[in-house]
Amino acid sequence: HRRRAETDDARTALHRAEESRTTGAFPNQLDIAVMLAETCASDAATAMAAFQLGNYCYAHGDFARAHELWSATARISPPPTATWR
Repeated sequence: HRRRAETDDARTALHRAEESRTTGAFPNQLDIAVMLAETCASDAATAMAAFQLGNYCYAHGDFARAHELWSATARISPPPTATWR
């Protein structure tokens, strides 16, 4: 039951973060990028996680991966508006 509660808490936090729709924050730390990558690889993948990981990859010179993530972002509903820039 404890693991399920932790999973439910994590999903709740993820949904709250997704609803905030902030693009003012920039993922510039490795631990944040790891967390975003884990989110993107899970069944809880979100448009915002893919978008922010794409920003991180672009900033660190991995342009192909950034493009891949941003394309994935555009396929997830609803994507952050900055995806279309």
